[in-house]
Amino acid sequence: KVPIASLIMVAEMSGSYGLLVPMMLVSSVAYLLTRGVSIYEAQVPGRVDSPAHVGEFQIDILERLTVRDVMDPDQQIITVPPGASFDAVLDLVADTDQYAFPVVDATGEVEGMFSINDVRRVMATPEVWPLLVASDLGVTARGIAYLEPDDDLHTAVQRFTAFRREILPVLQGEPPAPVIGLLRHHQVMEAYDREIHRLRQETAD
Repeated sequence: KVPIASLIMVAEMSGSYGLLVPMMLVSSVAYLLTRGVSIYEAQVPGRVDSPAHVGEFQIDILERLTVRDVMDPDQQIITVPPGASFDAVLDLVADTDQYAFPVVDATGEVEGMFSINDVRRVMATPEVWPLLVASDLGVTARGIAYLEPDDDLHTAVQRFTAFRREILPVLQGEPPAPVIGLLRHHQVMEAYDREIHRLRQETAD
C-alpha cells in the first residue's frame, strides 16, 4: 500500500534504476489486488464504523439533518378545539389513523396535545366523560414541547427525551404560530439509519 516508498527503497538498495519498471508493475498489481485487504484486522473501514467515534458521530449526523428534511410535507393534521366534548373526541379518534391530536384554539394557537393513549386512560372511567373537554386531555400549552422546521434532529431527540413524548407538533415558528405537522421519534431514527447507510456506501466506494 506504499508504492512510492517501495520504489525509492529498491533504487537505493540496488544502486541503480534498472528495477524501477518491474517494481512499478509489481506495485500496481499488488495495489489493485489488495485494495480491500489490510494487515490491521481490527481497523474499521471508516470513522462511521468506529466504536471510538460513535457518540460524536451520532450527534454530528443528527445535527446535519433538520425537522424539515424528515417530516412529511403532505401530511394533513387533524386538530381539535379546546372545548370539544369527550364524546366528540371519541368519534374523531374512531374515524382517523392519526395518533396524536394538537388542541388548537380559534386563533390557531396550540393549547396542548393528547394522544390515543391519553384517551384510552380516560375510557376506563366513563363517569367522568361528561365533565371532560379536549383541553383536559394530554398535556397543556405550559407542558408541551414543540419543534420548528429548521430545528436539527439532535434538538428533536433532546426534546423527545426530556418530555418523554413519542410525537411532537411542528409549528411554523414560535407560538402562536400554526401547527404544520407532527414528527414521530421513529422518523428521526429512520432518517439517522438512512444517513448511516449512505455514508457507509460512500466509504465502501
